[in-house]
Amino acid sequence: MDNGVIWRLVIVAICSYLVGNFNSAITISKLKGGDVRKMGSGNPGTMNMSRNYGLKIGLLVFFLDVLKGVIPAFIAGIWFSHLSSVSPLSQPIHILARLCAGFFAVIGHVFPAFYKFKGGKGIATTLGALFVSEWWFVWVAGFFAIVYIFVTKMGAMGSFIATAPTAIFTSIKLYFNYYQPLVNCGGTIVYYVWCNIFIIGFIALTWFAHRENIKRLLYGEEHDTAWLQMIKDKKLKKKYLKENVGK
Repeated sequence: MDNGVIWRLVIVAICSYLVGNFNSAITISKLKGGDVRKMGSGNPGTMNMSRNYGLKIGLLVFFLDVLKGVIPAFIAGIWFSHLSSVSPLSQPIHILARLCAGFFAVIGHVFPAFYKFKGGKGIATTLGALFVSEWWFVWVAGFFAIVYIFVTKMGAMGSFIATAPTAIFTSIKLYFNYYQPLVNCGGTIVYYVWCNIFIIGFIALTWFAHRENIKRLLYGEEHDTAWLQMIKDKKLKKKYLKENVGK
């Protein structure tokens, strides 16, 4: 791998990690006079924010966490795009840069130095990172994940449905678009290999962050993510306030 590419990737990794350190759940909960880390499951992420502050706040946190993956990956891809066009056999350097940026943004989210290395679980940020390359598949996987969570109330499993298939699809697409042409033409596959290392890293990191959820799932003790009930409770609360305000 070219030294210039390596140094660029190091810069991308550092900057992306710092972006990942910003935790919207912690920030928003503190603005509301609380600390989501001391509520519910204690996880500063979408699910726990939804349970404690309502679905709208949970969706806002999800959107902001997605952006932490989208922005670094998008900028990195642009920065490396011209290298792919001039490299031998059109190597996937820009895709490697996107995956590198997204992966380190997830690391920053899960292990933030700003919060004593105790952060969220990285699902939304992972989806954001993969969205830059496989936006349509993220929509499809996300749709099935949302339906699954609504039906089963199992948020952690729904998170895996959204991320793991997208990562696997990205790897398969890389194989057909780059690996086979490179091998057939006698090109080096080092960039392709590193792309897959980051893809495996996404899955491994998010599953590791959910290790306690996996244990609770196995024992049938996982916290419910009852989105429908959250919506009903919100409506009942609004109705109660409307009927009793000023009394």
